[in-house]
Amino acid sequence: MFGRIGGRSARDREVVDTLRRADKAARMGNPAAAAREQAAAAAILRQLVAAEPDDAQPGHRLGATLYALGRSLTAAGRPDEAVDALDEAEDTYLALPRGPAVAD
Repeated sequence: MFGRIGGRSARDREVVDTLRRADKAARMGNPAAAAREQAAAAAILRQLVAAEPDDAQPGHRLGATLYALGRSLTAAGRPDEAVDALDEAEDTYLALPRGPAVAD
C-alpha cells in the first residue's frame, strides 16, 4: 500500500530514519529536537495503525514512540504535552488487537 523498498515499506523506513534522528538528538542533549522527530514518527505510525488495524506491530511501535516522546517532552520542559503523549501511549497499548502488552 505504501510501496516497498528492499522488502520494507517506504513508510516503515521513514519511521526508522526519523527515530534514528530523534535518538541522535536525545544523545546530543537536545530533547526538543528529539521530540520533534518522535512526533513526526508518531504521525506516520498513526497512519500505519489506521491502515492495518488488525496488525499489532504498528500499534506497539506507536505506543513505544509515544512513550519516548513523553520522556523527551518532559526533558524539554513541556510536562503538559508529555502527559498527553503518555496518555495516548496508554490508549494505544490498550487498543491493540491482541489486548494490552503485559510485562512478565
